[in-house]
Amino acid sequence: RTAIITPSFPAAMAVLKAVRGRLLHAVSNPFHVRNDGGIPKECVEELEDGVLIVDQDTGKTVAFGEASEVLAREEYKDVSVDEYCSTQYLIIPGLIDCHVHFPQVDVIGAYGEQLLQWLQKYTFPAEAKYGDKPFVHARAQIFLQELLRHGTTTALTFCSRHKESVDGLMEEAEKLGMRLIAGRVMMDREEFAPDILRDGSAEESYEESKELLNRWHGKGRLAYAITPRFAITSTEKQLELAGKLAEEYPTAYVHTHLSENKTEIELVGKLFPDCPSYTDVYEKYNLLRRRSIVAHCIHLSEHEYSILEKRGSSIAFCPTSNTFLGSGLFSVKKCAEKMQNGNKEDGVYLGLATDVGGGTHFSLIHTMLEAYKVAQLGDGTPLSPIHAFYLATKGAAESLDIADCVGSFGVGMEGDFAVVDLHSNSLKKHRTSIADADIAQQIFLMMTLSGTGDIAATYVGGKRVFFNHQFDESLFSPPSPPPSRE
Repeated sequence: RTAIITPSFPAAMAVLKAVRGRLLHAVSNPFHVRNDGGIPKECVEELEDGVLIVDQDTGKTVAFGEASEVLAREEYKDVSVDEYCSTQYLIIPGLIDCHVHFPQVDVIGAYGEQLLQWLQKYTFPAEAKYGDKPFVHARAQIFLQELLRHGTTTALTFCSRHKESVDGLMEEAEKLGMRLIAGRVMMDREEFAPDILRDGSAEESYEESKELLNRWHGKGRLAYAITPRFAITSTEKQLELAGKLAEEYPTAYVHTHLSENKTEIELVGKLFPDCPSYTDVYEKYNLLRRRSIVAHCIHLSEHEYSILEKRGSSIAFCPTSNTFLGSGLFSVKKCAEKMQNGNKEDGVYLGLATDVGGGTHFSLIHTMLEAYKVAQLGDGTPLSPIHAFYLATKGAAESLDIADCVGSFGVGMEGDFAVVDLHSNSLKKHRTSIADADIAQQIFLMMTLSGTGDIAATYVGGKRVFFNHQFDESLFSPPSPPPSRE
């Protein structure tokens, strides 16, 4: 059948919205089944002609299954349906980015050096501009549009050290109804935090973070992350207060970097000589727990993994930034051996991340391909397309402790979807049309031939916010000016 798609946004949305077509989602962790390059297809579910029906008032899925069965029900006979009923399209859960930097939308593609030099030369000067609220709103719209353009509907993101950077991003995400976790960066160590970004004091960073946490954490689909940049930019006092904040707010997230670059690791050893390892620094200050997400973790020792396992923390795998900045190759195979599963009490979680702007693409589909390459080079074992797909969807949701809300399909889940166009260019159309219909091969082609233009439509809470390379402009209107005091 030919897809029936109306190339315009409706003036008024129905209470219920159905999205119909070929559906694919992960239903279990493939790393629990095998970790040898094999393809555990039983870990995904594919419906050739499926349907998702979302209540647009709540943003929740109220029905999911075979279209012929669901749409025959009396209560759904008159529901409005967006149809993507051809082999050209694949409907997947909205993608989830486990680590990305909002202000670094301004430095993506800056000529790469090593991590610490790159931060000083490009990142810090760019982040210094994010104290201006109108500027932040404009950049937030660009950032969120890039996420949605690439099918990403949930993200865990660094802001800058300015309160305005968090407020502006959260306000724009709230207008869209997006699920977003963000936090104000904490950095107060004089030797490594430049004057333009350094906190006035550890106490200032604690108070401002607490203010933002109280304002945004749990507001709608938004959540707050306590965000010390990394150990070398924080004093002991700041890390102590970050840990205190984490203890005061047990449902808040902790988000930082860990063991990315060998020079960084050496500096941590000099700055914290009483700690046996980099990971021990965060452990000492009570920053590791279930909702702690640490990005990179390329050079972890067995001892460090044991700490993360005990705390049930999550690792954000950032393949494009790790290769771009020459930081190293993350071992997926080693991490998989440490993963939480039903057979052991302790374990880490693993999710995929773009890490823009050290990362080189907003597309998590493209990042899946880079993860495959890193596993080939680092482990000598390919990352199967089923494993890669899991890390960008259900696995990422488990890493962020929100798998009961997003990352897969089901009644009661939030209505975040991406519609992948497998014919978005002539080569993809040719290659997918002659390829084996096997779902693993189709995912692998989606990864291998990925790029901007992969996504035909993106839904947030059941509402189509991106379609036919256009956004619903009403969602990106300029912020209202402050009321006059006259």
